[in-house]
Amino acid sequence: MRTANFFDDDYGNIEIVPAENLVWCGEQQEAIDRFSEAHRDGIGWSKMYVRPEVPVPLAARGISKGELHEVIASQLPPFDRITCEHEPLGDSSRIAAYGPHPDVVVFATLEGELVKELWGTLQPDATSHVTAAAAGLQALAKWNLILVDWGWSCVIPLDDPARLAGYLSERLRVFGAPAPR
Repeated sequence: MRTANFFDDDYGNIEIVPAENLVWCGEQQEAIDRFSEAHRDGIGWSKMYVRPEVPVPLAARGISKGELHEVIASQLPPFDRITCEHEPLGDSSRIAAYGPHPDVVVFATLEGELVKELWGTLQPDATSHVTAAAAGLQALAKWNLILVDWGWSCVIPLDDPARLAGYLSERLRVFGAPAPR
């Protein structure tokens, strides 16, 4: 049984939203960076920035759970079980998860049969995870979507394979297993 796990702190830090939010997301990232710099306090911050919701939500696309599964499952296999901080979710009908590995997952928050949100965890430790993630994310480009990594301050159109590959390769460099000595 394949299990995907997420931590509350990871929820929405990497999200997939309609491309109409491209400029807004870039402006938000700049505002977050300025706020963070202005409120840096030693190893932490003196205030917390609360990011508003994107102006055009993913739910506006009207993507059904079945459509999502049809598009993404051939590239990223579905997980059988989803946990939050190592505890099973009470109602697993409200979330779906796809990925090649428990640390490389696209989560779908569902509202009935419709996809309300797409978000993920991308901590690959193998080139095969990067290749699979790129294929799965590019398949989502069918709906004119962008990937927003709020922690890394980047916005990537899913129909731009070169930028997506560069981003995922950098994540592999950061999160991948250290080279043997």
